[in-house]
Amino acid sequence: MKHPEPARKSSPAAVGPAAESRLSALLSATPDAVVLIDGDGIIESFNPGAERIFGYSAAEIVGRNIALLMPTPFRANHDDYIRRYQRTGEARFMLAPREVEACRKNGTTFPAEVSVGQVDAADGGAPSFIGIIRDISERVAAEARLHRVETNLLTAQALAHVGSFEGDWPTAGVNFWSDEFCRIVGVDPAEPPMSQGEFVRRFAHPDDRARVEARLAEDARKTSGGGELEYRIIRPDGTVRHIQTIYQIVTDPATGGGRIQGTILDQTFRRQAEEALRRERDRAQRYLDLVNVMIIAVDRSGRITLVNRKACELFGYPEHEMLGKDFFAACQPPGFAGRSRILFEEALAGREAGFSLLEGPVLTHDGHTRRVFWRNQFLRDETGRINGVLSAGEDVTEQRETESQLRQAEEELRLIFRRAPVGMATLSAAHEVDGHYLSVNQALCSMLGYTEGDLLARSVRDVTPPEDMAETLRQFRLLLSGSETVKYEKRFIHKDGSIVHAMVHLSVIADHEGRPLLIISQILDRTDVVLAEMEARKQRERLAHVARLGTMGEMAAGIAHELNQPLAAIANYTQACQRLLAAGDMDPEELGQVLSRVTGQARRAGDVIQRLRAFVRRHTPDRRNRNAAELIHEILPLVEMDCRSHEVDLQLELQEDLPRIQVDGIQLQQVLLNLTRNAVEAMNACDPETRRLVVRTRAASEDEVEISVADTGPGVPDTLLEQLFEPFFTTKPEGMGLGLSLSRSIIEAHGGTLRYDSGPEKGSIFRIGLPTAPEEE
Repeated sequence: MKHPEPARKSSPAAVGPAAESRLSALLSATPDAVVLIDGDGIIESFNPGAERIFGYSAAEIVGRNIALLMPTPFRANHDDYIRRYQRTGEARFMLAPREVEACRKNGTTFPAEVSVGQVDAADGGAPSFIGIIRDISERVAAEARLHRVETNLLTAQALAHVGSFEGDWPTAGVNFWSDEFCRIVGVDPAEPPMSQGEFVRRFAHPDDRARVEARLAEDARKTSGGGELEYRIIRPDGTVRHIQTIYQIVTDPATGGGRIQGTILDQTFRRQAEEALRRERDRAQRYLDLVNVMIIAVDRSGRITLVNRKACELFGYPEHEMLGKDFFAACQPPGFAGRSRILFEEALAGREAGFSLLEGPVLTHDGHTRRVFWRNQFLRDETGRINGVLSAGEDVTEQRETESQLRQAEEELRLIFRRAPVGMATLSAAHEVDGHYLSVNQALCSMLGYTEGDLLARSVRDVTPPEDMAETLRQFRLLLSGSETVKYEKRFIHKDGSIVHAMVHLSVIADHEGRPLLIISQILDRTDVVLAEMEARKQRERLAHVARLGTMGEMAAGIAHELNQPLAAIANYTQACQRLLAAGDMDPEELGQVLSRVTGQARRAGDVIQRLRAFVRRHTPDRRNRNAAELIHEILPLVEMDCRSHEVDLQLELQEDLPRIQVDGIQLQQVLLNLTRNAVEAMNACDPETRRLVVRTRAASEDEVEISVADTGPGVPDTLLEQLFEPFFTTKPEGMGLGLSLSRSIIEAHGGTLRYDSGPEKGSIFRIGLPTAPEEE
C-alpha cells in the first residue's frame, strides 16, 4: 500500500462536489482509520474505519486530542512532538510508516501501522495533518506464528537424522554403516557391518522380507543404476520401524567391481503422522457430511457459481447440473421467485438492509416445496464492488411445521384451560401457597365466587380455612420434594364465606435442570357430594339408632330376666327386714348386712339399665383410637345375658397386644351385638349342648385387625350368599333385613370390610377387618 505524501495546495475551484463525494465515499469504504487533526492535535475528522478500530463514534471523539488514541505512557509526549515538528521540521512519522501501540476506547492496546501526511492550509495558516492508521494485530500474530514455525522447522531438521551405508556389491566385502544408521537400526556402532542380504534376513519384517529379497536378487544382476525401497524392520529391542532406503550401484574405478552406496531414513514418525492425519481427515469429512447446512453462491445475475453436497441433496440435482442455473428460476416456486429476485436486486443496489437474514420456500427437482432459512453475505472483487452473494441455508421445513403444531397445541391447551368444566389454576413453585395465582379459569372463578381479576390478586392461603393450612402446606411440599402429582381433599372459602369442598390434583412443571418451576392445580367441586355424604351419614346414624332400639326390643325378655333377679332379691331382703322389725328382736349388725345385700342388688339392676341407656341413646360420631378387646368387654354383659337366656356357650379368644383401631366405639359395638344376636338366634333350632358362640380377635396383618364372630348353627345356604348383605333381605320371620346391610355400611365407613365364611364343619363366621390406627405423635 502506498502511504500518503504531504498534500499540495489546491485551489478551491479544483475541489468540486464530485471530488468531495468521491473522497467521502473513499473515507467510508476504506477499512483503515483515517483521522484529520489540526496543528494543535485536535481531531477534526474520524472516518467509519476509525470508529470500528478504536471503538469511538465520530461524535464523541471529534474535538478531542489525538493523544487519547495512544497508550498512557505516550500521551504526554505527543503535544511536545507536534510543537517540535512545527519548530524544527523534524518529522518521524512522515518519512515512512511506523509501527506503534494504539489504544482503544475500552483501554485495550493493539499494534498499529501509522502514516502521517501534512495538509497545508489554503490561506497560509497553520497546517493540518492526516493520519492513516492500520490495525496490524493479525499481521503481527501471523509473523509470530511464522517465526515459531520456522524455529520448529529448524529444530525438526536437526532431529531428522539420515543414516548412510556403503559396501561391495553384490558380495559381502568391505562395508560401512554410519552412527545414525546404527541408531536407526538399534545396533551397537562397534558391531561390524553385514552384507545387504544378511541385513534383510536379520532385520526385515517377516511380512516384508520376501518382497525386499526379491528386489535385491533382481538388482544383484545390475552393475549400475539405483533404486528405492520402503519396508519395516524389527530392531533388537522388538520395536518396529518404517525405513526408506535410497541406493545407487556404481563401479569402483580402482577394482572394477560393484559398489553400493545409499541412505536410510527412519519414516516411522512420518508414517504415524500420516496415519493420524488420515484419521483426522476422515473424521473431518464425516463431520462435514453430517452438517445440515447448504452453501450456494450466485453471481449478480443470480446464476449459481458454487454449490455443496448438502444443497445438491436437498434440491435433487447433481452438482454439474446446478452450476450455471438461474437460482430464482430453477430453485424457487413461480409465485415467490419474482419477489425474491426484486429483493436480491434491491440488496445489490444497497437499498435493502434486511437481506442478511431471510426465510422462504424453495422448489426441489421432484416438485416438492421446502422452507429454508438463509444467511447471506455479499461477495466483492478486489475493488470492493459486489459481484455476488454467498448464502448458507438451513432446511427448517420440519421445524416450522413443529412450531405450527406447537402453536396449535398451545392454543388448544389455552382453550381447554379456559373452558374446562373443572377449576384450574397455575402458581409459581417458588412461592408455594403464599404466591398469587398466575392464571385461573372461569370454572374456578364461578366455584369460589370471584372475578378473574379478584382471584388473581389472591393466594392459596387467602382462600383456605386457617385450620386446613397445615395439611395444604404438607401436600405442596410433598409435591415439590419429588412427587409427580399429589391428590387430596381440600376446603376453600367462598367469597360469601361459605365452605367449598373440592378434590385437588397438583402437578409440577420443572425447568431443564429439573427444578420446580410451575404448579398446575386442578380443582373438582365436590361440595354437593360431600353434603350428600354428610346427610347420608346422618341418616345412617339415625337408622343405626333405630336398629339399636330394635335390638333392645328383641332382647326385652332377656333384659327383663336380668332385671327380675336383682329386683326379686331386693323384695325378699326387704320382707325379711320387715319380719325382723315386727318380731322386735332386730340385731343392728344383722340388719346392716341385709341392707348391704339390698344395695348390691340395686346396683346390679342399675348397671344393666346404665349399659342399656349408653347403647341406645343418640350420640355424635366420635372416632378414637380404641383397643378391640376393651370394646368387646364393654358389651360383654349384654352378650352374656343373651347367651344365658338361649342356653348358648360363650367363648372369648382375644389376642393380647393388638394394635389399636380408630373407630366409633358405639357403632362397632352395635355391629358386634347384631352379629352375636344373629348367631344366638341361628342356633335356636340346635341341641342346647352344641350351641357355642366364639368371639375372636387377631392381627390379620401389620396394618389390619380382625374381629370374628363364629357360631355352630346351620349356616347360610349357598343360594342365599349373594343376597346376604342386601337391604331388606332376611331369613327371620319377623326381621326387617337391615341389620347386616347397616353393619357392612358402618364397617366400610371406617375403611374396613365385613365378609361371611362358612365354618370348618358347620355354622357361620362373620369377619370384620379394620385398619390399624396411625401412630400418635
